[in-house]
Amino acid sequence: MVRAAQRLQGRVARTRTVTDGPFLRFKLETEQPTGAFKERGALNALLALPAAARAAGVVTVSAGNHGAAIARHATALGLRAVVVLPANAARNKVERVRSMGADVVEFGDDLIEARKHALDLAAKHRLTFVHPYDDADVIAGQGTVAMELLAAAPTVRRLIVPVGGGGLLAGTLLAVAARAPNVEVIGVALAGRGANGPTRADGIAVRALGKLPQLVVDRCNPRIVEVDEDAILDAMHALRDRLGVRAEGAGAASYAAIRAGLVKLDCPTGLVVSGGNVDASAF
Repeated sequence: MVRAAQRLQGRVARTRTVTDGPFLRFKLETEQPTGAFKERGALNALLALPAAARAAGVVTVSAGNHGAAIARHATALGLRAVVVLPANAARNKVERVRSMGADVVEFGDDLIEARKHALDLAAKHRLTFVHPYDDADVIAGQGTVAMELLAAAPTVRRLIVPVGGGGLLAGTLLAVAARAPNVEVIGVALAGRGANGPTRADGIAVRALGKLPQLVVDRCNPRIVEVDEDAILDAMHALRDRLGVRAEGAGAASYAAIRAGLVKLDCPTGLVVSGGNVDASAF
């Protein structure tokens, strides 16, 4: 993870950690150029590719934020990037990916179908598939969020992060184990994990953790709580009204756990606001 931080230095924004009251510390990954923390893992994975893989190009699957991050950094590095999104992906996220310079393919009813198509494209065109969360370099890059938060707010005794496929959670657990082993880590998942139809929290609407994140979770055994749509919407409104931060549903999940009473606010607590790619209609 130290190597990931070194790779990303000067290439990825060091976002602000802001204070609200005596205990809350918010890490605003909404301030990344693509609006989400995914920049970290995406760029670290691209920089770790061997020369031959870079020359051929990459393909990925995404609900939007990872795809935008891959598109932005692949374009900056002069690499071809293909991003496959489900046909029902949020339109603002599809357009964000396209504006970053990737070839956009919309396919399938969900991320499972889109991923299968991305793997087919990888085999057909000899592209390297960059997984959005089940990849060691992606996990290491995401862990730099926690490294920065711990440096900015060294008194925190708990970190709360949203959980979809588990890349951010796994990176956070590894960072905490290395730097602050007495800090508690709590993951916040979407109730039903995307099985209940359309959701404001599409970024964490993933049915199960990836294999690598699951290995880290099994070893570290963090507490994981689930929030519903009402709690997420409440947290989105609160972040906007209290801090002037426009967070997407997944980005507000950590705060939703506090506001819904699933996690007591009884010690200095760092919350990752993981993304802000949302339009006004979501409120």
